Amino acid sequence: MTVVLAGILIAVGVSVLNSDEGKDLRSCLNNAQTQQECQNRSNRFNESINT
Repeated sequence: MTVVLAGILIAVGVSVLNSDEGKDLRSCLNNAQTQQECQNRSNRFNESINT
């Protein structure tokens, strides 16, 4: 059961990171100049996937 749950969580994580939003987040984080800017971009990403 644990292995199945782990597999599902990995699949969901990979699909989110490979989504357009995930790619945008990675691009934004790579171009962030400050820690605060990085956090702001991460927060916007979290809000976009929760709505």
